[in-house]
Amino acid sequence: MQPWVQIRTSGQNQKFRDKFVRNWIEALPRVDGKTFLDIGAGNMPYGTVVAASGFRYLSRDFGQYSGDTSSPGQQAGTGNWTTTGHEITCDITDLPIGIADFFLCTEVLEHVPDPVVALKAIANSAKGGATGLITVPFSSRMHQAPYWFSSGLSPYWFVHHAPRYGLEVTEITIVGDFVDVLIQEIGALFGKIGLSRFIRSALIIASPLLRVICTKSLLESGALGVYVSLKKIDASVN
Repeated sequence: MQPWVQIRTSGQNQKFRDKFVRNWIEALPRVDGKTFLDIGAGNMPYGTVVAASGFRYLSRDFGQYSGDTSSPGQQAGTGNWTTTGHEITCDITDLPIGIADFFLCTEVLEHVPDPVVALKAIANSAKGGATGLITVPFSSRMHQAPYWFSSGLSPYWFVHHAPRYGLEVTEITIVGDFVDVLIQEIGALFGKIGLSRFIRSALIIASPLLRVICTKSLLESGALGVYVSLKKIDASVN
C-alpha cells in the first residue's frame, strides 16, 4: 500500500466527496454487465454515472431513515430521502454473498451499530478480485439520528480490520486537515445569520498563515473524511 495521501480541500466536504466518488467510478475499467453494488445508497446520487459506465447498478439500503426533522442533530429533511425503489432492501449485515464486481459504501459505517460486522458483510458481498471504495467521516456532528452511532472512523481502523475479511487496502486518502475542519465548522457557525460564505472565504484566504501557525502534528490531527480503496483478495472468507 502506498503512503496515505492527505488532501487540502478549502473546507469542502460533501462537494469534494461527490467529485471524488464520481471520478473514481468513471476511472473503473469499463466492462459491460459487471455488477456495481451501492451499499447504503440512500437517494442513489451515483446511479446515473454508474449506468453510464456500462455497469449493472444495484442499490441497497435498509429503507428506514426518512429524514425526520423531529430527531436531534442535522437531518436530510422530511420528504427528501428515498426509502423505496432500491433493488435490495435489507440490513447491511444481510447483504447477498458474492454478487459485486465493484462496490461503493459512502458515509454509511457511522450509521450502523457494529461497523466491524458491516465490513465483514461488505467483504462477503464482493467477488474475488472485486474493487471498492468506502468513505467515512474522520469526525462528524450528529446527523441522520437516530441512526448515528459513531462520529467517524480512522484510517487505522481499516488497516486493522480489512485484512481480517480478505480485503486489501490499496489506497487511503485523508481528506482535509485541522485548518480545513476550522474552515468548515466556523463557516457553519455563521450560516444562520447569512455570513457563512463571507467567513469561509476569509478563512480560506488566511489558511496559508493558519497552517504556518499550526504545528505539523496539529494539522495532521484533524480531517474531514477518510476514503479507502479496497480489493477483495480472498473469495473464501465468510
